[in-house]
Amino acid sequence: MLEEIHIPDSVTQIERGAFCCCRSLSNLTLGKKLEVIDNNAFEGCWSLKQIEIPDSVESIGEGAFTYCASLEHVTIGNKLAYVAKSAFSSCDLTEITWGDGIAKIGDSAFACNQKLTTVSIPDTVTELEYKAFAGCVELSDIEIPDSVEAIGGYAFEKWDIYNEGGDTAWYDAQADGDVYAGKVYYKYKGTIAEGGTVNLKAGTKGIAGYAFLDQINLTGIEIPDSVTNIGDYAFVGCEKLNKVTVPASVTKIGEKALGYLTSGKGGQAYKLEGFTIRGVAGSAAEKYAKENEFNFEAYTPEYIRGDVDADRKVSIGDVRMTLRSICKKAELNGTQKLAADVEKDGTVDIKDLRKILRYVCGKIEYL
Repeated sequence: MLEEIHIPDSVTQIERGAFCCCRSLSNLTLGKKLEVIDNNAFEGCWSLKQIEIPDSVESIGEGAFTYCASLEHVTIGNKLAYVAKSAFSSCDLTEITWGDGIAKIGDSAFACNQKLTTVSIPDTVTELEYKAFAGCVELSDIEIPDSVEAIGGYAFEKWDIYNEGGDTAWYDAQADGDVYAGKVYYKYKGTIAEGGTVNLKAGTKGIAGYAFLDQINLTGIEIPDSVTNIGDYAFVGCEKLNKVTVPASVTKIGEKALGYLTSGKGGQAYKLEGFTIRGVAGSAAEKYAKENEFNFEAYTPEYIRGDVDADRKVSIGDVRMTLRSICKKAELNGTQKLAADVEKDGTVDIKDLRKILRYVCGKIEYL
């Protein structure tokens, strides 16, 4: 009966399923040179109550600690950037201590931890994937930083989308209507009125997956140019939404996010006849329209993001002009301010300058 394991410092990888279902294991110490914990490595270790992931670990596989039914506290090391699918699902977590390097929380990573009440997402995180905290019924206090730009569907709702189990306490407490999770439009809760339209708030960074699922009365959506992504199936089932204008700021449009209907729960999505996407030529909107064989209408935007000097391209001249504005050496007009405010937080500052410079230097692909 295995109750205690000390992984020596000489070990760099724990293979798939290595200690799966060691139900008496209650004390686990991981070596300081461990780099990889593979899929399902400690799945079903029912007696394990806490785990400290050392800073050396760079990868934790899918389901690595799933169904560790007594696991109350996990400390995540500083080198781990991605918490994989179901890594800590269906445990007994009450506390998560985050490392400094977490960038993405995966599909169902912490789902069904029914005693978890508080989560403070670190400001290094940019994305929460599908069902990340689904089924955490007692989760009432969620802090989501402005760094989070994308959230997958049902991240804070039922584990089983067919109405079994419960939503998080946080989602239950939200009033009907627009629900935001930090800077991401998370969901329209309830039913939109006949002929209804939705205007997203300025500064919104993303539209979550399934955000407007089966909102059959929605006829229009205003997407600000701060939005960078539209999640999978975001508008599926919106049968009266015949045209959507997608700003050039959107660089990622998820699977069947626009222009699809459903034939009921679990039904196959199919195309909305005559659906049209309006966008800027060469943008993600045009690419999505072509890939899905939808109508596309091109338009010329009032300004190009980052094009402060209005010469229809983003170059070192825009960096200079933005710097002069920040240093009070030059004053920008209204359109120039909109172009320079690439962070879309209502101000032109050093963060905007840094991002434009990174784009000009080829360090990032999109503004």
